[in-house]
Amino acid sequence: MAESLLVTIVTPHGIAFEGEVAALLVPSSRGPLGLLPGYTPLIAELAPKGILTLTMQEGQKRYFVLFHGALEVKPERTYVLTDKAVPASNEEEANRMLASLPLSSASDDHQLETATAKLQGSLSKV
Repeated sequence: MAESLLVTIVTPHGIAFEGEVAALLVPSSRGPLGLLPGYTPLIAELAPKGILTLTMQEGQKRYFVLFHGALEVKPERTYVLTDKAVPASNEEEANRMLASLPLSSASDDHQLETATAKLQGSLSKV
């Protein structure tokens, strides 16, 4: 059984984190998901926004505020694919950032509404 998880956090702008951790707490769309070495392979959707907690081998913790994405757990590596990963120096800072940052921008909301309207229009013609 592995004694650490190799984790890579990937955003559209590049790798936000890559390294070995003792444990990982991920904000999934179905609630917090705790991962330890040897976890069963899986794919899960991330919550629209949340705090990812990495417990390092030495016991200290690192925090990232995440926005949307997916988690893929493989035997050799765990991938966190996210729209945005904002590092925080501690849990309190991560909670403040989470509360102050919008879930999505107004332009994203407008694009979603436009796409939904187009899809509904296409479906009504069928």
